[in-house]
Amino acid sequence: MAKNKIDLVNRALVSIGVTPIQGFNENTSEAMVLKESYDGIRDGLLSSYQWRFAIKTKRLQLLNVDDKGLYNFSLPADCLRILKVNANQYQIHNNILITTTQNIEVDYIFRPEEENFPPYFDNVLVFRICAEICLPLTDSTTRTEFLFRRYENEFKQARLVDASQEMNTNLDFNILTDVRL
Repeated sequence: MAKNKIDLVNRALVSIGVTPIQGFNENTSEAMVLKESYDGIRDGLLSSYQWRFAIKTKRLQLLNVDDKGLYNFSLPADCLRILKVNANQYQIHNNILITTTQNIEVDYIFRPEEENFPPYFDNVLVFRICAEICLPLTDSTTRTEFLFRRYENEFKQARLVDASQEMNTNLDFNILTDVRL
């Protein structure tokens, strides 16, 4: 697992054959490209699938009730994508959830710290970074196309690993008590 952003981007840089960086503020093309693209690549990948490690449930804080009697709730600061809302009708506008329901709880994709990414997500993120930065840093369309195909394969594999971690709710816990009879 990665310790931080720099570890992840350096794995990608080495994979495409360019010099690793010490930080995003270096005066190098590698650092400049990554400074502009890393957060968007990471957040895009996190929000592209319902990664089990990146899901939170939270009761939202009421901001106000507007003149139409609609309840306005602020979305969590770390929210990348709403997955589920306990309301039949709602609308999201400018990070405000608007609904007729008084108490709102949401399941959402959040942005974990890089040190908390599981290894399978580290790998898919590194290949996505490789695919995105290869062309601006190497001018190789062939290598870029190869890396996008490799990313797609890693993404499929990571989704399978992540999905396999879902708890089986059909477990029969009576097995232990049945043995005693």
